[in-house]
Amino acid sequence: TGAAGLPDARASADLVLRVLAERGADPARSAVADHTEVAVRAAVLQLLDRVEPVWRGTDGGPVRQMVAYDAEHGTAFRATLAAYLAAFSDVAKAAGTLTVHPNTLRYRLRRIRELFGLDLTDPDARLLADVDLRLADRDTSADGNPRD
Repeated sequence: TGAAGLPDARASADLVLRVLAERGADPARSAVADHTEVAVRAAVLQLLDRVEPVWRGTDGGPVRQMVAYDAEHGTAFRATLAAYLAAFSDVAKAAGTLTVHPNTLRYRLRRIRELFGLDLTDPDARLLADVDLRLADRDTSADGNPRD
């Protein structure tokens, strides 16, 4: 490949460093990652990088509305949605993550549908909500405040 391949090699190395940096921010994760895990996360980062400009050109959909609503009303709809999606719709597991009763979680999910029109029974809506959450996380600093 020679010198002509250096830019691609550099881009690949930078992507791996981003993956490892994100892993390092999660204390529940091991400091060691195997190739498959890095490849999957790198693909997700590349997807998000490509989608982000389109996302920024929109109103952000239900997730941005949720983040704004949470900030204004002191609610936890964004965290509820994230936990529910991360638990693959397992109400008991998501409730445990949030340390709330499963009925509280179910109530919050109903309110998410009522307030933001997010139908979590629709696979496409779930996919977009997950992408929106990940992109919204890019706009939020470690202390939970919006980035400039």
